[in-house]
Amino acid sequence: MFLIVPLPAKIYLKAEVAEAIARDKMEQIFRLRAQMINIALKKKKPDWHVDPDFHGARPDSLLARTYLTTGWKYKHRVIRNTTSPAVRDEVTSMHLPRYVWVTKFSLAQDAADPDPCRQRVRGHVLIDATGNRFDDDAVLLAHVPGLLMGERSDVDPANDGGATRLRAIPDDQTYYPKVRGWYDFTQCVVARPGFDS
Repeated sequence: MFLIVPLPAKIYLKAEVAEAIARDKMEQIFRLRAQMINIALKKKKPDWHVDPDFHGARPDSLLARTYLTTGWKYKHRVIRNTTSPAVRDEVTSMHLPRYVWVTKFSLAQDAADPDPCRQRVRGHVLIDATGNRFDDDAVLLAHVPGLLMGERSDVDPANDGGATRLRAIPDDQTYYPKVRGWYDFTQCVVARPGFDS
């Protein structure tokens, strides 16, 4: 049995393509993570490490969940979730297109429990659903534990340099997955790393 869901007009990227782009971006970040952290911190600090379980995993072993949403709904979900303040600040300052693909990444143990309050997301990639899949600007934001890569909209497009902003987040934290119909996550007890919930 198959279910065909029509996409809204002006969605030029399919979910499969968006997820492939997100996985490629995640692999790129895993490969260049040390260099990106040095740039974000503006100094060499090789002992700085956030979430060793995530960064110790192979990128192809990460669980991915991709969904389509509107830019404003994505912003509201990030604000109401348990994301770190740095991620919230970055997302709220972004100018987003009407539709975006969100690919959230977790480890297998993060998604094993059927209770959404016990599931965790470690990072995500945000893609312009109305963009060109061959354009590098399709990726609007990439977040992995401890590092955020966002595309700046306040730069002159003619000036090619400086459009990507790297931000180190030493106090980064996991957050909840999207749950259809939930306005926020007040019904969940927030579990912090190192504490039992």
